[in-house]
Amino acid sequence: MNRPVFLSDYLKAKFGEKVHKVSFKLGLTCPNRDGRISYGGCIYCNGAELIPFSYREGMTPKEQIEKGIEVVRRKYKVNKFIAYLQDNTGTYGFEDYIMNSISDVLGMEGIVGISIGTRADCISDSFYKFFSEISKKTFLMVELGVQSINPRTLEIINRGHGVKIVEDAFKRLNQSEIHTVAHVIIGLMNDKEDDVKGLAEWISKNEIKGIKVHNIVVLRDTSLEKMYLNGGFVPPEKERLIELYKIFFNNIKSKVVIHRLTTDADKRFIVAPEYAQDKNSLLKDIKLAIGF
Repeated sequence: MNRPVFLSDYLKAKFGEKVHKVSFKLGLTCPNRDGRISYGGCIYCNGAELIPFSYREGMTPKEQIEKGIEVVRRKYKVNKFIAYLQDNTGTYGFEDYIMNSISDVLGMEGIVGISIGTRADCISDSFYKFFSEISKKTFLMVELGVQSINPRTLEIINRGHGVKIVEDAFKRLNQSEIHTVAHVIIGLMNDKEDDVKGLAEWISKNEIKGIKVHNIVVLRDTSLEKMYLNGGFVPPEKERLIELYKIFFNNIKSKVVIHRLTTDADKRFIVAPEYAQDKNSLLKDIKLAIGF
């Protein structure tokens, strides 16, 4: 495994000082929620955990960023920021509204880049062109939900698309100066050790520049909660989860930027496993196990 670098260190090296993300939302939904593909979303997602801490009903994107910068600057003593559109599916909705909002945010003082989370099946040709254009002017990160490369697992979690469309999306994004990011989940039902190993190899093969790793967590008001309460899913024990992390990172052959190592859900929403309530302890154990 090539020794990876954490996002905070990567951004500091790139911009010459600490940089912090500031989230905003545009009131977007997801084709897995509004019926275009399905209803209810992916089985582990409740949507509520995606709302930025600085958001208040009626705030414009710029007002959200201003408020977020105020809080983050005071807490972390930083002066450069990445605007983060983490709003269900960041490219699903009225395209002109989304693109104009992104452009407005990029023009704000202190904003040195933008990160956009979306689905591979929701990036139109117009968005690919838009991404290519803004990547020439600013630092752009595009994060795609991958979760697993096992087709049956993707069906079980109600992902709504297969692996091929994700591969194609990363290929197109990599044609521009875009920092591509894969969101993956460790500990999913049906994923075996070979699947975790294959996922790591797949990330290297597709030249993905960053990874955001989540451990599977059962959240309130999700289909996964119902499955868990009915005995249909048991999260892996902590020791087993860490073993899967070791398999994953031992099989990444390319140098990647780690955006996250664990799930960052609000404790109010966590149903299980119990160890997910103490994110810092879990993070410490994972880093120790994989040698970071």
